[in-house]
Amino acid sequence: MQLILGVTLLAAIVGAAVDASAAKICVSPTKPTCESTIQAGVDAAIAGDIITVGKGRYDENVAVPAGKDGLTIRGGGSSVLDAGLPNTGDALTIASAAVTVDGLTVQNGAAKGIVFEAGADGGTLSNVTIQGFVDDCVNATGNDYTVTGSTFQVCNGVRVYGDDTTVTKCSFAHFNSACLSIEGVDAVVSKNNFFIFDIAAIHIFAPGGAATVTGNRFQDGDQGLYFQGGTLTATDNRGRRLNDDIVFFDAGPDCAGDSVISGNRIDTVTNDTAFTVDCSSQLLGSTITLENNLVKQAMNGGFNIGADNVTLRGNSVVRSGARDDDPCYDLEGNNILAEDNTGADCSGGGFLVNGDSVELRANTVENTGRDGFAVASGTDALLEGNRSTGNLRFGFSIGIDAANTTLTQNVAQSNREDICDSGTGTTQSSNTFATSLDPLAANCITGFAR
Repeated sequence: MQLILGVTLLAAIVGAAVDASAAKICVSPTKPTCESTIQAGVDAAIAGDIITVGKGRYDENVAVPAGKDGLTIRGGGSSVLDAGLPNTGDALTIASAAVTVDGLTVQNGAAKGIVFEAGADGGTLSNVTIQGFVDDCVNATGNDYTVTGSTFQVCNGVRVYGDDTTVTKCSFAHFNSACLSIEGVDAVVSKNNFFIFDIAAIHIFAPGGAATVTGNRFQDGDQGLYFQGGTLTATDNRGRRLNDDIVFFDAGPDCAGDSVISGNRIDTVTNDTAFTVDCSSQLLGSTITLENNLVKQAMNGGFNIGADNVTLRGNSVVRSGARDDDPCYDLEGNNILAEDNTGADCSGGGFLVNGDSVELRANTVENTGRDGFAVASGTDALLEGNRSTGNLRFGFSIGIDAANTTLTQNVAQSNREDICDSGTGTTQSSNTFATSLDPLAANCITGFAR
C-alpha cells in the first residue's frame, strides 16, 4: 500500500511540474499586461507554452518558427486572425512540431490560411474556422496531423501530404475544388459534413496503402469519395444529390488487403453510377466486399465493378440507369459472388456479367427496362435461387460468348420471355420458367455485352 501511494504521489508531483513549466501568455489589444499581437505572443513563448488569444480581430500574418514544439495557440469564441490587405502572405505558418491551434477564426487572404511546414509533424487543429482564402484553407506537410470540430469554407480546400492523418467532425462548404485532399497512407476521415462542392469531397491518394472513411455526409456536390489506394474501408456514409459516385475506388496500382464498402446510402446521382470499383490488378489474396449499401436514382446504374474476388451482399438499387446499357449491377471480373441483392426499375436491367466463375445466388430483380440476369461473356457462371419478375426483355439471358453456365432453382415470371439461351454448354435444372425464346432468332443479348 505504501508503494502504491508513493508512486501515485510521485506521478502527481511530476504532472504538476509539467503543468507549471508551461507558461501562459495572453494576447489582447486592450489589456496592457498582455501582448498586443499574436506574433508577439509567439515570439515571447517557448516550447510547450500556451498562448491565449483574447477577443478581437488581429490584422497580421503570424509565423511559428522551429524550436517551439508543443506550443498551443488558443482563441476564444471571437478571436479572429485576419490576413487580408495590407497583409499578403499566409495567415499562420507553423514550423514546429506538435503545435495545437484551438478555437481560432482565420480569415481573408490571397494566399493560404494555416500552413504546417515540413517537419511540423503532429499538429492539431481543433474547433477552428478557416474561410475566405484564394488558396488552401490548410496546407500541411508531414505525418500525424489531427483536425477535429472545425469549419472550412470558401477556399481551395484542406490539403495534407503525409501519413496517419485524422479528420473528424468537421464541416466543409462552398468549394470549387476537392474539399479534403490527403496524399498518404492510413488516413481516417469520419463524421464530417460536406456541402456544395466541385470535384471530390474527399480525395485520398495512397498507392498500395489503406484508408478508413466512415460516417460522413455529402450533399449537393460532385463526388463523395475518390480513393486511389490499395485497401479501403468505407462505411455508413450518406450522399444526397451528387453528380458522381458516392464511392469511387480506383486502385493505384493494386488492390491489396481486404477492402469493405458497407452500409452507405445515396439518393440521387445525376451523372454517373453510385459505386465504382476499378482494380486493374490485385495482389494475391486481396478481396473486396460491398454489402448493405442502398442506391436510389443513380443516372448510370448502381454498381460498376471492374475487379476480381469481389463479394456483393445485401445491396439494393432502385430507380437507376437512364439508358438501356446502365444495369443495376454491372459486374466485370472473375470470382465474383453476388447474393441476397435486390434491383428494381433500372433502365439497363438487373445484373450484367462479364467474367469467369461468377456466382449469382438468391438475388431479386424486378421491373427493369431490359434483362433481369444477363451473362454476356465468360465461363462457369452459376445462377442459383434467383428471382426475376416483370422485366421488359428476358428474365434470364445467356449470351453467345458465355460458356458452361449453370442455372438452377431460379424463378422467372411476367417477363417478356423468361429465358433466352444462346450460350455454349448451358445446364438448367429445377428452374421455374414459363416461357422461352428461340436463341437463334433473338441471339439473346447481342449488343448488350461491353
